[in-house]
Amino acid sequence: MSRLDVKKLIVNNDGHGGFFQGRYTSKEAIERELEIYVGTYVSIFEWCVTIGSKANYPSKVTEVIGEDVRVFPRRGDRRVAELLRGLISSGIDPLGLVIDKCHEIRLDVYPSIRMNPDYDPKWMGEAFARMYNSRFWWENPHLRVRDRRGRLQIKLSYAFPEVRRFKLNIIEELLKYDVDGINLDFLRHPPFLGYEDPLIEDFKKEYGVSPLKLPEDDMRWLKFRARVMTCFMRDVRAMLDKTGEDRGRRLKISVRIDHRDYLRHGLDIQEWVRKGLIDHLIVSEHGLGGFTFPLKPFRRITESSGCELYFGEEAICSGHDLTPEEDRLLAEGKISEKDLHRRRLSLKEYCQRALKWYNEGADGIHIFNDPNNREAFLILGDIDKIKAYLKNEQKCASTLTSRN
Repeated sequence: MSRLDVKKLIVNNDGHGGFFQGRYTSKEAIERELEIYVGTYVSIFEWCVTIGSKANYPSKVTEVIGEDVRVFPRRGDRRVAELLRGLISSGIDPLGLVIDKCHEIRLDVYPSIRMNPDYDPKWMGEAFARMYNSRFWWENPHLRVRDRRGRLQIKLSYAFPEVRRFKLNIIEELLKYDVDGINLDFLRHPPFLGYEDPLIEDFKKEYGVSPLKLPEDDMRWLKFRARVMTCFMRDVRAMLDKTGEDRGRRLKISVRIDHRDYLRHGLDIQEWVRKGLIDHLIVSEHGLGGFTFPLKPFRRITESSGCELYFGEEAICSGHDLTPEEDRLLAEGKISEKDLHRRRLSLKEYCQRALKWYNEGADGIHIFNDPNNREAFLILGDIDKIKAYLKNEQKCASTLTSRN
């Protein structure tokens, strides 16, 4: 088989659902779920370590998810807190466990960091925000994004060195583990910069005009803000290079970005690729799955750069996260799980879409919110298998039609 016929798969596990649903009750339970990747085309496994800005490993930089929480918004949130506390208190580090098992089954593992994931207390209530937002977030409202009218928003702003240092400290902590790389998930959740005073004043010094007097999409302003994030990325690259040098191998960086608004979010991916700051570019969309967009423009950015290009699939196409009220109704038997159905991409859809992305130059597929779909993982990395599956599906459909 030609090497061009074989592609790479990256799978993201949110490091939360298995605890929330009560599956990750032990070291063995977590290891069993990882074994589904044996013999598949998955080459990189991402294990998300930050939900909100709290962690699912014994961090000294931030708090463990559920720490200091007395009122839990949903039954699953209580399970997350209790299972993490139980594992860690018994000497089991979930992140270390995942890394060891992935290496045992010859899978590269990248801790995945959600780059601005703190939650609005108004969304699902303050108890939910207390569950996942770190003390750093609660204690530093002055370090959050401001809109054009100067109003404080929910997300932390990377315009402030304290915020950048908080994020870098987490990455530095993760590099103490035997990781193969780091995933920086910029789809969880923008924005990263707004109209903070340091940005406004520095822009005025350089251009002689306030950005507040310019259109929001003025290219000078967008490029100026993006310098902040590029400097941050240089710091991340330097940290991984130093650790990689000590270990005798390159530690890689993957980033997941929105195909439409990446520059508006402060992410100058052309500069990141040109400067060799990243190794995998995952292009996706901030929203539910099933989206399409041209991938070839991103192929032109990455070609001849050494940076691999992945189409970022969001598996969930409809539905929403379980709310505290829905969880209460479930517990009381007033609704069922069927009432809360979330549609996911079918295997046929995955295959049809994969052929399109590969035709447009993707080196592989990144799968989000579908970490246990072994059936897909056995097919999606092989163009011949994808075509054979779709041909068989068409044959079966034709046979059914003729019978009817």
